Amino acid sequence: DQARWHPYWQPGGPATADKPEVRVSGFCQPGRKALLAVGNTSALAVQTTLTFNQAALGFAVKTERVRDPLTGAALKPTGQGWSFQLEPEASRWLWIEANP
Repeated sequence: DQARWHPYWQPGGPATADKPEVRVSGFCQPGRKALLAVGNTSALAVQTTLTFNQAALGFAVKTERVRDPLTGAALKPTGQGWSFQLEPEASRWLWIEANP
Protein backbone atom coordinates (compact mmCIF):
# COMPACT_ATOMS: atom_id res chain seq x y z
CA ASP A 1 0.00 0.00 0.00
CA GLN A 2 1.13 3.49 -0.83
CA ALA A 3 1.33 6.38 1.61
CA ARG A 4 -1.14 9.18 1.02
CA TRP A 5 -0.42 12.91 1.43
CA HIS A 6 -2.80 14.85 3.70
CA PRO A 7 -2.29 18.64 3.39
CA TYR A 8 -3.36 20.85 6.29
CA TRP A 9 -5.94 22.71 4.21
CA GLN A 10 -8.05 19.62 3.51
CA PRO A 11 -10.37 18.29 6.23
CA GLY A 12 -10.10 14.74 7.49
CA GLY A 13 -6.32 14.60 7.87
CA PRO A 14 -4.50 12.36 10.36
CA ALA A 15 -4.31 15.04 13.08
CA THR A 16 -5.58 18.48 14.04
CA ALA A 17 -4.15 21.15 16.34
CA ASP A 18 -6.11 23.21 18.84
CA LYS A 19 -4.52 26.48 17.66
CA PRO A 20 -5.38 28.01 14.25
CA GLU A 21 -1.78 29.12 13.71
CA VAL A 22 -0.55 25.50 13.94
CA ARG A 23 -0.85 23.48 10.75
CA VAL A 24 -0.54 19.70 10.45
CA SER A 25 0.24 17.93 7.17
CA GLY A 26 1.65 14.51 6.60
CA PHE A 27 1.96 11.19 4.87
CA CYS A 28 -0.19 8.34 6.12
CA GLN A 29 -0.08 4.68 5.26
CA PRO A 30 -3.49 3.69 6.63
CA GLY A 31 -3.38 1.03 9.29
CA ARG A 32 0.41 1.12 9.54
CA LYS A 33 2.17 4.46 10.11
CA ALA A 34 2.25 8.20 9.54
CA LEU A 35 4.86 10.95 9.30
CA LEU A 36 3.46 14.34 10.24
CA ALA A 37 4.87 17.85 9.92
CA VAL A 38 3.51 20.22 12.57
CA GLY A 39 4.23 23.89 11.89
CA ASN A 40 3.71 27.12 13.81
CA THR A 41 2.93 29.94 11.37
CA SER A 42 2.92 32.56 14.13
CA ALA A 43 5.72 34.98 15.05
CA LEU A 44 5.18 33.92 18.68
CA ALA A 45 5.87 30.64 20.46
CA VAL A 46 2.74 28.57 21.00
CA GLN A 47 1.69 25.66 23.22
CA THR A 48 -0.49 23.34 21.16
CA THR A 49 -2.34 20.08 21.60
CA LEU A 50 -2.82 17.58 18.78
CA THR A 51 -5.76 15.25 18.41
CA PHE A 52 -5.22 12.25 16.14
CA ASN A 53 -7.89 11.17 13.65
CA GLN A 54 -8.19 7.42 14.11
CA ALA A 55 -10.30 7.05 10.95
CA ALA A 56 -7.68 8.71 8.73
CA LEU A 57 -4.81 6.83 10.36
CA GLY A 58 -6.60 3.49 10.29
CA PHE A 59 -5.42 2.67 13.82
CA ALA A 60 -5.75 3.86 17.40
CA VAL A 61 -2.74 5.87 18.54
CA LYS A 62 -0.93 4.29 21.49
CA THR A 63 1.16 6.33 23.91
CA GLU A 64 4.45 4.61 23.19
CA ARG A 65 4.04 4.83 19.40
CA VAL A 66 4.34 8.63 18.93
CA ARG A 67 7.96 9.75 18.49
CA ASP A 68 10.16 12.51 17.18
CA PRO A 69 11.86 10.78 14.22
CA LEU A 70 14.96 12.99 14.52
CA THR A 71 15.70 12.34 18.20
CA GLY A 72 13.73 9.15 18.88
CA ALA A 73 12.12 10.82 21.91
CA ALA A 74 8.59 9.68 22.72
CA LEU A 75 5.87 12.30 22.91
CA LYS A 76 3.71 11.71 25.97
CA PRO A 77 0.00 12.48 25.92
CA THR A 78 -1.67 14.94 28.26
CA GLY A 79 -5.30 14.94 29.36
CA GLN A 80 -6.73 16.17 26.05
CA GLY A 81 -4.20 14.87 23.50
CA TRP A 82 -0.51 15.25 22.73
CA SER A 83 0.78 18.69 23.82
CA PHE A 84 4.06 20.46 23.14
CA GLN A 85 5.49 23.90 22.48
CA LEU A 86 6.52 25.17 19.07
CA GLU A 87 8.87 28.09 18.73
CA PRO A 88 7.95 31.00 16.41
CA GLU A 89 7.73 29.94 12.76
CA ALA A 90 9.14 26.51 13.65
CA SER A 91 8.10 22.97 12.86
CA ARG A 92 8.33 19.54 14.38
CA TRP A 93 8.12 16.08 12.85
CA LEU A 94 6.14 13.24 14.41
CA TRP A 95 6.39 9.53 13.57
CA ILE A 96 3.36 7.45 14.52
CA GLU A 97 3.11 3.68 14.17
CA ALA A 98 0.41 1.14 14.75
CA ASN A 99 1.19 -1.58 17.26
CA PRO A 100 3.13 -4.39 15.60
